[in-house]
Parts: sequence; C-alpha cells; structure tokens
Amino acid sequence: MTMRTLLLIVLIFFSGLIQAQDDLLKKSEKGDAEAMFYLASSYFLGEKGYPQDNEKALLWFQKSADKGYAESLNTLGTIYIKGWAGVKQDYGKAVKLLEKAVKSNHADACNNLGLLYRDGTGVKQDYKKAIELFQKAAGLGSSSAVDNLAYMYYMGWGVGKNYEKNLELIEKSVKMTKDKQRLVQVAYFYLKGEEVKQNIPKAIELYTWGHENFPAEVAFPNYL
Repeated sequence: MTMRTLLLIVLIFFSGLIQAQDDLLKKSEKGDAEAMFYLASSYFLGEKGYPQDNEKALLWFQKSADKGYAESLNTLGTIYIKGWAGVKQDYGKAVKLLEKAVKSNHADACNNLGLLYRDGTGVKQDYKKAIELFQKAAGLGSSSAVDNLAYMYYMGWGVGKNYEKNLELIEKSVKMTKDKQRLVQVAYFYLKGEEVKQNIPKAIELYTWGHENFPAEVAFPNYL
C-alpha cells in the first residue's frame, strides 16, 4: 500500500466520522430523543470521535430523559445512584428517574429500582416490591433480574426460603447468558443433592444441554 493510498483511506474515515457526528448533532438539536441519548453516551464515554465531557453528557441525557426516553431515564438514574460524571449521589432523583423508565417497561430500570427497594437505598426497604420489580424485569428479558430473584429465594427475603426455586431461576439465567461455568455448578448441585434433593435426571439434562451448546467445553463427569 502506498502512502498516498493510506492517506486517502484515513481521509475517508475521518470524513465519514465527521459527517456522522454532524448528523447526530443535527438530529439531537431537532429534538430526536434517541439521537440525544447516543450523543450523550458518546460524550460520557469519550467515544466515536467525541471528547469525554461530563457536562455535555449530562445535558443531553437530561434533554433526552425530559422527552421520556427510557434508556436515558435509566442511565441518568444510574449516574445519580453511582455518583458518576461528577454529580453528587442523589437517590431521590435516581428513584424518580427509574420509576418513569419502569412505566415504559425498561428491563434494566425495573431491575435497578428493584435493587434499591431490596437494599432500602433511597426508599423504604420493601422486599415484596423488589420481587415484583425483579419479576417484571425478568419477564422483559433481564438475566440480572432473574439472578436477583433467585437470590431472594435463596435468602428467604420476602418469600420463604426455597433452594429448588433458587436453582430453577439460576438455571434460567444460565441458559439466557450461556454461562458455562455456572451451568456446570447447577448440574453438580442436582447431581450431588447439595441444598436440593438429588435429581440425577435433571443433572444429566443440564450436562446434555451444555454439551450440545458447548461440546468442547462442557463434558459429562466420568461417573455419569
């Protein structure tokens, strides 16, 4: 490749990047909530040719959130929970933002708000409310919420302790995320009857599922 060709490629790349940035800014200035979110994210992370700029990130996240864009509501809520982007932690603001996103059926917002109710952070601790939110998030496809729900059953928070339900939910999460290590752990619990009644057919079913999905990484134990 000649130097001239290389320079031409670089020029084309940066021209395209500048055009994309210009288009995103124009859409944002015209009130496109989704574009505002991506613009804010770019400033927040310092990606896609944008400098890292917390002030601009917060500005565009807020503008997008004001339009009811659930992704921005959840992100801004998380920022206030964590105290990111130079803001002071403010659980009250976080709860209000997440509640709005929950009404839009945003899975991560349901899970995040559920964690606040579980831990009593920014709200009065309420296990029943936490479970309700985890269940909603799980129904919307959040594997993290499935894990959190499983933990509620394991600890007996808001529900009776139920290790069988705990493992059932972990199994669901494992299959959602295709987590090989946890799959083997769950299968082993059923195989050995640890914390649950021994269930060898269930263990074989899980090992089989793992072997079919990860033939080179999940093998049947020698004693099966």
